[in-house]
Amino acid sequence: MRRAPDEVDIDRGLCDLGDGLYVKGFVNEKPIIFTLDTGASRTIISTRVYQRLPEGSRPSLSKGASLKGACGAPIAEMGKGMFKLRLGKMEKLQEIIVAEIEDDALLGYDVLVNKSGKPADILLSREIIMLEGYEIPCISKAKCSEARRVTVAEDINIPGNSEALVDVFVNRIEWDDDLSGDFLIEPNQAFKEGYPLIMAATMVDINRSPTCKVRLMNPFSQDADLRRDAEIDVQKELKE
Repeated sequence: MRRAPDEVDIDRGLCDLGDGLYVKGFVNEKPIIFTLDTGASRTIISTRVYQRLPEGSRPSLSKGASLKGACGAPIAEMGKGMFKLRLGKMEKLQEIIVAEIEDDALLGYDVLVNKSGKPADILLSREIIMLEGYEIPCISKAKCSEARRVTVAEDINIPGNSEALVDVFVNRIEWDDDLSGDFLIEPNQAFKEGYPLIMAATMVDINRSPTCKVRLMNPFSQDADLRRDAEIDVQKELKE
């Protein structure tokens, strides 16, 4: 089932963010990107996110909590209110502050503790947060921007002074279905040093098929072998 357009926009937005750890969640059923901030005592959403909520689902706000930034300067607030917060399969009513912040939202320590006061376990190796018995997925910026892995489909021998079209499998990530599938496959330095072959830059659409063809040329007189399952990190996303 295809997701709503605003959820697609969230996935696009993840790849535009800077370095950090992020959590996709919902506030009053509006998808939002939380920046994980263990140094923040309170969870905050920006005033622009609050204004994007449907008018009927915006809770009334009371006086805020006199927030201060990292350098001690006060942060302008609209107030605080009770919001329906959903992170993964965990749902709860949570008091959240609405303030003028650069991020869409900060996930603070008040959420990252369970009912007994024990802090959540952040498992970066598995990219999950363990909280109140729930596994909440989190995403590092590195996952958004990583080079895709290209794997050769089968053993192939390219005779000297000839060229061949080679089938390769392209690694995909979860939001590829909703983003542009156009990528450029071209050789990186490791490929150039590891194989006596020349690869032509090739435009592919990985949403049509995970198997693509690339053109390789052997400019030498000796045959050159390319092993099945050889892994070639040679792909980068085209920027719109």
